[in-house]
Amino acid sequence: MDAFTDKEIKMIICEIGGNTINKTLPYLDFKKIKENPKILVGYSDISVLHYAINSQSNLVTFYGPCIMTQFGEFPKPLNYTLESFNKAIRGRVIGKINPSEKWTDETLDWMQKEDLERPRRLVDNQGYTWLREGYAEGEIIGGCLHSIVHLIGTKYWPSHKGKILFIETPEGSEFNIGEPLPEVDAMLADLKLAGIFNEIKGLIVGRPFKYSQEEKEKFKEIILDNTKDYNFPILFGVDIGHTDPQATIPLGLNTTLDSKKNTFKINESACE
Repeated sequence: MDAFTDKEIKMIICEIGGNTINKTLPYLDFKKIKENPKILVGYSDISVLHYAINSQSNLVTFYGPCIMTQFGEFPKPLNYTLESFNKAIRGRVIGKINPSEKWTDETLDWMQKEDLERPRRLVDNQGYTWLREGYAEGEIIGGCLHSIVHLIGTKYWPSHKGKILFIETPEGSEFNIGEPLPEVDAMLADLKLAGIFNEIKGLIVGRPFKYSQEEKEKFKEIILDNTKDYNFPILFGVDIGHTDPQATIPLGLNTTLDSKKNTFKINESACE
């Protein structure tokens, strides 16, 4: 709370995620947070904080890079990550979110000196894929799937009515493997049972972390199976989440998905 109430602090960038961040929510003063708006940036488990501030304080927050994982990249943060971050916080209309040219989900061992002194290996990015075509416009909301489902049924769960939802998947039980697909399937079913797919206008899926090509194809099947009763557009493989580089996404801004123009764009500025 001190970071929010300190008038000298203009931006809060999270160091990394935290699996039990939901336990902190009862101790936060959301009235004071609303009275002291700051640029809050983070991803993964920070999704819980984004959702809580969205629902309780109605402020724009930024789903994007953390200190250790992105700004601590050797020898410097990836250009796409920096450019997207700067664009999001500069007070201009953000516009199109284009795919990166290259990406990585290579994990380095921070305890090994040699891994601290070499860049990660990047591979060519094949771009985005439309799992279901269509057009949608609405406020964007979302986060790490594993994290946001913690809040279903609580007062910290924001309205999704008329919005475009983005989700992304983290690591599994070990940092060098992806979230098990049966668990992802169950969490998507949680969203369906909570009525979220009845409310949203579009779905964006971040590029999955540590999935083989076979697992990616199965993931697509799982998404389509859980959303087969709906007709909203679905964009897959976006630079959001646990792979790098990352786009910075301000939650709460008007956003457009348009498969005919192959466009994902944010139509507003996030900062004054």
